[in-house]
Amino acid sequence: MAEAEEVKTETVTVTLTEDTLAGLRLIAEHKGITVEEVIGRLASAAAKTAHTAKSANEKRKAIAQLISEELTDLNAKKDEFLKQMRERREQNKKNPPNP
Repeated sequence: MAEAEEVKTETVTVTLTEDTLAGLRLIAEHKGITVEEVIGRLASAAAKTAHTAKSANEKRKAIAQLISEELTDLNAKKDEFLKQMRERREQNKKNPPNP
């Protein structure tokens, strides 16, 4: 069973056009609820969406940070490998390997 997620709500004053209010009244009538309940449900859905977007953004930032760190490590290993290859070439120039 999924746990219910608590969403904090605030009181917000909204100015609606007559057309918007008429649309909300139609929805409320169809659902058998009040216009205030329709607005409350819309606000709740918007809050959940905003919370999810925030969580997703935090996850993207964490993934980007991890990728950045991994690339830094990979570049350091690449630099070390190239350094070793240069040293080996220098050694081979001074002391060529026997065939």
